[in-house]
Amino acid sequence: MLTRKIIPVVLCAFLFAGFSFSQQRRERPPQPPPPPAPTKEMKLEHLTKKLNLNDQQVKKVEEIFNYSEEKIEKIREKYSYIRKDMMEDIKQVMENEKREIEKNLDDNQKKLFAEMKKERMNNKPPMPPPPPRK
Repeated sequence: MLTRKIIPVVLCAFLFAGFSFSQQRRERPPQPPPPPAPTKEMKLEHLTKKLNLNDQQVKKVEEIFNYSEEKIEKIREKYSYIRKDMMEDIKQVMENEKREIEKNLDDNQKKLFAEMKKERMNNKPPMPPPPPRK
């Protein structure tokens, strides 16, 4: 009687073990690294070409980028452990950056800039992680 109970249990154990070993773990292929975040030089070059900025506008936009970069670095230092708050503050700096740039554009450039922002929002890739701390 005891063997009648043991045989099904042993049989199930062998089936389970065979099934477990037959299921090989499939590893995901390595993902390519995310594209690097655009540098201020890349952004300045892009705006200069797209908006046909004059020398004075280029200088002013460069100053705005430098100011924003400093603010963002201070925010990263301040919120190194509180990512949500850090991202909210960075978003505010970036919005202020756009407003300051718009103040230095003529009407036609403002229209182009608005179209560029709209296009960027439609094609926005996921936000990359912040750079590693030094």
